[in-house]
Amino acid sequence: MEELILEVTSMRKLYNDVEILKGINFKMKKSEFVVVMGASGSGKTTFLNCISAMERFEEGTVKFHGIDIGKYNEKELAAFRRDELGFIFQEYNLLDTLTIRENIMLPLTIGQKKEFIQKVEILAKMFQIEHILDKIPIKASGGERQRCACVRALIKEPSLILADEPTGALDQNASRILMRSICEMNKKFATSILMVTHDPFSASYSDRVVFMQDGKIGRQLCRDSQNQELYLNEILRELYAEGRNF
Repeated sequence: MEELILEVTSMRKLYNDVEILKGINFKMKKSEFVVVMGASGSGKTTFLNCISAMERFEEGTVKFHGIDIGKYNEKELAAFRRDELGFIFQEYNLLDTLTIRENIMLPLTIGQKKEFIQKVEILAKMFQIEHILDKIPIKASGGERQRCACVRALIKEPSLILADEPTGALDQNASRILMRSICEMNKKFATSILMVTHDPFSASYSDRVVFMQDGKIGRQLCRDSQNQELYLNEILRELYAEGRNF
């Protein structure tokens, strides 16, 4: 039996008495790459925020490696986010006054920086940004800055990467490069990835797509042994079958 990294049970989230997440049940295996798709307002980002304990929820549990994180105090939650999770956002969240290399090393303590110097070089090469490590972000393209954010998320070897629309601000070519790099990261380091996206092409790099609608998880598609083109076509058929506007 494959090990679960994440298990969500009966999650409910309310905003001003409006139910945003409606009893969500979700499981994710270790090393799996899962994409969540859904229209704006369907609850995708709220779902990620609740999993990361950035937002509290009214009912349900989130178990990480079998441990209920709802029982953690604030100090323990901060340590959980710091040690177990990596975050990639649509906005790059880089510091303009630091170089790309310095931005990548921000999550590390002073004592860790020497230890991780070689790893920065390895990851930078994987994400095709080794040539801009000593430049400041304004001298890099949008795609390069997002790949920097990915390396920064990965540098401390988190158990789970949470990615919220990482290709949302990128053109098609930059999106393709980023997704290939994320996919390689998943395969090479066995990093579990949970990603929200509107983009079917980006979703086609995943192992599984979960469709969210009105605060509930509906149909799921698994890639299994399909090639990427067939998997993409299956995702598109599912999106258009009910006229969904993502």
